Amino acid sequence: MNQFVSTTIPLAALSLVVFAANLSAAPVYPVDSGSIAYVNSILGAGLTDNFHFTGPLVSIAGSGATAVAYSTLQSLGVPFPFSLNLDIDDTGDESGPAIANGINYPSVQYPNSATAAVAALTNVTITAGHLTVSVPADVTGEIDVCSPSSVCAFGGGTPTFPFDVTFNVPGTLTLTFEQFNGGATYDLTKAQFTSVPEPRSGWICVLGGLTLFVAGRRNIPR
Repeated sequence: MNQFVSTTIPLAALSLVVFAANLSAAPVYPVDSGSIAYVNSILGAGLTDNFHFTGPLVSIAGSGATAVAYSTLQSLGVPFPFSLNLDIDDTGDESGPAIANGINYPSVQYPNSATAAVAALTNVTITAGHLTVSVPADVTGEIDVCSPSSVCAFGGGTPTFPFDVTFNVPGTLTLTFEQFNGGATYDLTKAQFTSVPEPRSGWICVLGGLTLFVAGRRNIPR
């Protein structure tokens, strides 16, 4: 009898964990407007940014840094494609406030931000007289939201992932380049993305004060 109980308890516990995981799937909220500004180090020391994005049910903001700078050198008069990962988080405690479905999260982090990116929709060309160029662009992808930021960054507790954010935001990307090391090539120094305003009536669906637009996120082990 004891042997039968000891072999079935782990299976029951496993079933309970799987069931609970399915119930606790974090909702996914889309953003439809916002901006993000990058400052790049020509010497490759890092890339910093500040951002703010909003959607019908969500608002996220903060800043971040990454040890990997934009390091592709460009030449005058040569068209080139341009994309840059959001990189709005690092191993440090770059945190910001977030609001989702009316709930305030005063300090969160944004893991997996490298899976989302801002990309120019046309090739970029810099010339001697135009080292600052604006092109149409969009931000696409998805990030996780982790709370509280101190635990997400440094451990010492159990983080929670209350929701995810998806990006499909059109806008304008303005890039500024400077001459690198006195040579014939140029490196990115600043990048600014600003969304194109869009009407939100198609995104909002509210009935009797209950929010109807909530999508289930994929179940990924944390």
